[in-house]
Amino acid sequence: MFGDLSKRVRRIEGKAIEYDDTIDRLTDQALALISQNVTTEIIARRAELVELQALSDVLEGRINTLLTNGVSTDDVRIQTAIAGLTANRLHPALAELLAKIAANATGLSDLKTAFEGRRRITVASLYLGGA
Repeated sequence: MFGDLSKRVRRIEGKAIEYDDTIDRLTDQALALISQNVTTEIIARRAELVELQALSDVLEGRINTLLTNGVSTDDVRIQTAIAGLTANRLHPALAELLAKIAANATGLSDLKTAFEGRRRITVASLYLGGA
């Protein structure tokens, strides 16, 4: 009776050892597959993160330069139908226009004074001939 029990226990222990070995082998294989696939993916994503960090640094530098120095007219592009119009060319043209307006301001002021002495046109003067 005890001999038969001893054989059964050894058989069960043998199966348990085989079962544990199988679980260990399968676990090791699964970990190897996961490690191989995930490690490759992690390395690829790290490279992308390094690239994104470099782009972020460049953008941060440009933003800081803009905040510190403003915008140069060389960097401004004007979208227009006028060929060759740039901020560098527009600025002097506007300055010239303002100078001409300022030079003619006296003439405009004289014209205004001349018209102020004239009769005012109102609804009554148009329809009723009154002042």
